[in-house]
Amino acid sequence: KVLSLYISATRPHKSVRSIHNELLHIQPFINLIGETLIEELGPEHMQKVKQDHFERGSSIATFRRRWNIVRAALNWAANEGYINENPLRNYQVKNTPQQSPILPPSPQEIQAMLKVCSHHLQRVILITYYTGARPGPSELFGLQWRTVDLQGGWLQVLSANKGNLTWREIPIHDGLAEQLTHWRESDAAKGIPWVIHYRGEPVKSIRSSWKEAKRKAGIERKLRPYDLRHAFITSALDAGADVQAVSSMAGHSDMKTTLEHYRHIKSEIKRSSIDRLPGLDVIQNSDTKGPQTP
Repeated sequence: KVLSLYISATRPHKSVRSIHNELLHIQPFINLIGETLIEELGPEHMQKVKQDHFERGSSIATFRRRWNIVRAALNWAANEGYINENPLRNYQVKNTPQQSPILPPSPQEIQAMLKVCSHHLQRVILITYYTGARPGPSELFGLQWRTVDLQGGWLQVLSANKGNLTWREIPIHDGLAEQLTHWRESDAAKGIPWVIHYRGEPVKSIRSSWKEAKRKAGIERKLRPYDLRHAFITSALDAGADVQAVSSMAGHSDMKTTLEHYRHIKSEIKRSSIDRLPGLDVIQNSDTKGPQTP
């Protein structure tokens, strides 16, 4: 509520674009800690949001920029008397070395996880891989069958990166259509409205099931559910898809975000490919030892 009050109160003094950007930047905080009481806010909540940023591939600079908006909102609320004080007034964002991009999962890794994962995680993996939807509460976990048009071949996702909630349409890949048809028939018979569910109840987290599936599949490297979304973007662009179309399907507000992500991932793939080249033992021969005396 404090964030909403702050945006509303400062709206007359800012441009439409500035308001739009602020709404965009505070959304990750709202998604993760929006229901937390002000008096209960602590550094651990900021750490949770920061960790989520890193897992999604965002930089420390992005988190800091978004935190500055939240901090301004808390200071404003304290000055206006809505709260007694800013509970995070002493919180500082410490620089954290940015990790190299994580390679998207390979088809072999995805197949290995699909063979051993739980039913609800299987849905998450396939839908994220084929649509690029964000695999979490902000998008995929809220998906309902009423927004899946199998006959028309479209899937509607409520975009998470917009200040004002906006729907975007994603074409249903042939590799996903058959599975969706089967799942919907099964869920309709049980009266289940959610596409992603566990025993009929909406899913809130897949951390434990993802970790277990990785273990069973023998995948030891770092790999996150969000990297399935990266696989969608990278594969689509590699196949020659239109950048603007991919950006729209991914829910990016700017094509630059799509291209920047793609550039980082492709650079890492190239580096990984070079690292796989076997080393050679160089044997010194007479030609490499300099001139020889006849």
